[in-house]
Amino acid sequence: APKSTDSGANVWLGSALAAVAIGLSVIMALSMDVENPTVADWGLHIGSILLFLGASYLFEGRAASSRWRLPTLLRNRLGWLLLATLAIAAFFRFYKLDELATGVWYDEGMHALLAKRILLEPTWRPIFLDYDYNGPAHYAYLTALFFDWFGISIHSMRAVSAILGVLTVLFAYLTGKELMDRRSGLLLAFLVAVAHWSVVDSRFGVHTANTVPLFAFASSYFLLRALRLRRTPAFAWAGFWVGLGLNGYSSYRLFVAILAVYVLHRLLDEGLRQRANPLNRRLLGGLLCAGIVAILVALPLGLFAWQKSDIFWQRVQEAYILRDKTPDQYLPVLQESIRKHLLMFNVAGDENGRHNLPGAPMLDALTAALMVMGLALALWRFWRPRNLFLLLWLLLPLSAGILSIDFEAPHSIRTNGAQPAAYLLA
Repeated sequence: APKSTDSGANVWLGSALAAVAIGLSVIMALSMDVENPTVADWGLHIGSILLFLGASYLFEGRAASSRWRLPTLLRNRLGWLLLATLAIAAFFRFYKLDELATGVWYDEGMHALLAKRILLEPTWRPIFLDYDYNGPAHYAYLTALFFDWFGISIHSMRAVSAILGVLTVLFAYLTGKELMDRRSGLLLAFLVAVAHWSVVDSRFGVHTANTVPLFAFASSYFLLRALRLRRTPAFAWAGFWVGLGLNGYSSYRLFVAILAVYVLHRLLDEGLRQRANPLNRRLLGGLLCAGIVAILVALPLGLFAWQKSDIFWQRVQEAYILRDKTPDQYLPVLQESIRKHLLMFNVAGDENGRHNLPGAPMLDALTAALMVMGLALALWRFWRPRNLFLLLWLLLPLSAGILSIDFEAPHSIRTNGAQPAAYLLA
């Protein structure tokens, strides 16, 4: 049906809001001191994101935007099963959260002290935390918020990661539904809910533990939905989660490349099969919208990385596997690291007792066997967009561990970007 005149007015209003949003980000970028940002700087940043997300709904016009409705979970048995799965996930992640694992790990204590400083110093609002944390400050802000709400404790510190773990299960279902079907999505959610790799990460109060699986699932879901529906708001939310992912653990940067390859490959595949140009104004506009939102969300971090590149890349350089090696050691060290990381799923996993039962495979025996079968099926028809997507999603994130300190190999946290793909293949 043709758009109404109201729809045209909405598009113009959306364009005006988008222009204001970009203008606010430009003002923030020109005025912000990346070493000492103010509350006003963050206000401009958050305001620009909210305005652009609102504009994305107006771009659709009133008639089109009315189609966006939240799914009703309780309509059928699958909805109830999903709620039960989320309850199981919450139990595994919150049960005796302040007792298991016993004691506070060094990294957790350092994260908590920085969050406490954010809580107690109203003028200290960093973009990037140096020290041993060496990462974007967003997770620390969440921890500070929980300290403010529930008091400073081990439980409050770890509850942030536990909640993100439950959200990971929810987005696992949504991603599985988009990539396969609802029943497969539910099975995927259950695997993630009870998998010890995901559970252990969800009970570890640090920003490195489970932000990458969550943001990978969330950005995949909205991107897959956007490519199916060609709706601007879905593209905008995909960009939002990509931007948030860039503000999480550094290994998520690899996943952005995977998403880009998937989009290009899928559009090429559709063009070849349909013998038509898959690019149209709506799709190009949606992809542009996703890119702009991702930039807006990650802009403060990008400014910091540009102006303070030595601090931003410090940890990556320190952990580089070949940093203290001689040229004749390069190949043997890399080969051994590759071998250990490829075998971590079903032979011998992370040796660190805080990350894993020392040396136990990262997957249980059944899931590991199913993953190998799924991998074989994906390799059999690797040229299909979904299969290549899963292969890249499994293998490329492993490089974050392969190329880091060799005596820690295999490292289950640096490589947990591959965790979602392992369960998807299973």
